[in-house]
Amino acid sequence: MGVNGIYGLSGSGLDVESLVKMGMKGKQNQYDKMYKREMTNEYKKTALNELYNKVNTYNLSELTNYKKQSDMAAKSASSSDEKAVTVNANGAAAVMSHTVTVQSLASNAYFVSNAPITRSYVPDPSNPTPPDKSKSIELADIAFKRIEAAGTSPGGSKLYHVYYADGTDATVDESDTAISLKLKDKNAAAADEVYSIEYTFKDLVDNKKTLNDLASSIQNASVASNGPSRQVAQKANFNASYDAATGSFSIYNKKGGADNVIGIETLDKGSTQLMNNLHLAKFDQSTNSLSNLSGFVQGTEQKFGGTAGQVTVDGRVYVVDENRLVAGGVTYNFLNKTQAGDSVTVSVSQNVDAVVDKVKKFVESYNKTLDELQKEYNTQHDKDYDPLTKEQEKSMSEDQIKRWNEKAKGGLLYHNTQLGRLINKMREAVSTPVSAVDSKYNSASTLGITTQVGNNYGHLTLNEDKLKKALAEDPDAVYRVFGSMDDNDDFKKSGISMRLSKVSLDSLKEIRAEAGTKSDWDDSSALGNLIRQQKKKMKDFKSLLDDFQDQLYKKYDAMEESLQRMNSMYASLFGGK
Repeated sequence: MGVNGIYGLSGSGLDVESLVKMGMKGKQNQYDKMYKREMTNEYKKTALNELYNKVNTYNLSELTNYKKQSDMAAKSASSSDEKAVTVNANGAAAVMSHTVTVQSLASNAYFVSNAPITRSYVPDPSNPTPPDKSKSIELADIAFKRIEAAGTSPGGSKLYHVYYADGTDATVDESDTAISLKLKDKNAAAADEVYSIEYTFKDLVDNKKTLNDLASSIQNASVASNGPSRQVAQKANFNASYDAATGSFSIYNKKGGADNVIGIETLDKGSTQLMNNLHLAKFDQSTNSLSNLSGFVQGTEQKFGGTAGQVTVDGRVYVVDENRLVAGGVTYNFLNKTQAGDSVTVSVSQNVDAVVDKVKKFVESYNKTLDELQKEYNTQHDKDYDPLTKEQEKSMSEDQIKRWNEKAKGGLLYHNTQLGRLINKMREAVSTPVSAVDSKYNSASTLGITTQVGNNYGHLTLNEDKLKKALAEDPDAVYRVFGSMDDNDDFKKSGISMRLSKVSLDSLKEIRAEAGTKSDWDDSSALGNLIRQQKKKMKDFKSLLDDFQDQLYKKYDAMEESLQRMNSMYASLFGGK
């Protein structure tokens, strides 16, 4: 009888299946222990991966907010004349007053239609009912008298007969260039910094390109990154638009000053007539007036730039291309000239409320993170809940399995070495004075950030009155205590945020070595390697189990056959049936 046959039917009284199961029990218990150890390591790896993500998020999303001078030494600024100058101040600004005069404002190159746009379109005299194109925005109607179909070329492309505004005409292919422009946005633009805009006759006739398309092409014009004067792709600094309500076209250089220009060169009859029919004029901001451009001539560039502005801040004269200046941590926005002999006073003061709010958020974030870490560190694993085997799961409901697994996965980081070290280092980072700060306000405690006496797991509390007193006496105290940087990464010289970031990074490195960064076990971490080794042992042991089971079946198979023979002999000797 084969190994996979039916046993125990010879009349011998042997329950072979039960005997095999009993014989396999010891081996199966060995395998189950291996499986549970392996699953426990997988659970632990996942727990450490979750810890990694938690610490990484705290470092990247939270600690970054407490390193910047603009946040931890927040300042407020006000202007005595906001019609002329508005201001903002960052954390680097000194608490003091500034005197500002605006002699002239910077302007940007700006072209805009100064008359209704002209359409060159002239209807076919043989057409008794020509269309009304007096308000057409199609480029073909503005640039040309008429474009008519003229059959096809030998190659199968469309041909058109074009009537130009100067009275000439020609037959062209649909792929021929109809409108070609070159544009510059800088006065001294290199040859490879010139933007090209081209439309074919197919673009104009079949695709019906309009003034809106022209505006989009100008605004999105760019040159590739393979030119000697640049390493990255460069987009033009233009804004362009067609205003249907006023029927005007405009082009604007987003950067001000004389070196930032609008330069337009027309390269053919179509583009020359198009630009002339837009009736562009240059806007002069100083006089609030428009001056018409001289007519476009094919192959000749029309180019105009903005103007530089001049301002004086605390006695120093600045020539600016934009009506904006950043000096000494203060951002000045210039809106109007000041009257002769007048000046604007800008006052910078400490924004105490903003700094206090920032410190409060730090304390809350720190306590929240510390609570989560302490919970992981102090939660013991319930040893009555080992990982379930597949056989055990068969007798349980899904809800029972879920609750069991939650218990089995809990407490695996109880008194974990890396976690304990991280918690201690976080406390040390906050409690240690910053030796680089030459002030009596050189630690968290001197700023009113303390740890309560008693079993509070290192929770921080904030005395706002004490913090405000420190800010009144030393406005930069909070920033220096939190954001001080040391070139040699000296722990005692570094600020609290820098220390906590260093502590976090060191912990992440340890966790990564122990468990990697994700729950997959196919990595070079210690637990990943251990899990792979255990899976290999389990696979090998499973093969041994299968062989051992086969041997047991063969053993009881032989026993069955022996008992059958004995029964046959007994029956023949004693007349049994």
